[in-house]
Amino acid sequence: MTLSEVVNLDARQRAVELMKLNAKRQTKQSKSAQSQLKIQKARAKVQQAQQELILAIRAANQT
Repeated sequence: MTLSEVVNLDARQRAVELMKLNAKRQTKQSKSAQSQLKIQKARAKVQQAQQELILAIRAANQT
């Protein structure tokens, strides 16, 4: 095996390692984004429930 072949294989190996690291990073970002979305949805549900409760209290007080 020539020196240039060894260097080429080494460069390819580094490229593969970088791709693995990038994939792990993207996985973490995806999970984080999913978590943030779940939090936003939960907050929206809480806000909607609070508004419905306020309306129900107002309606009960008017009677």
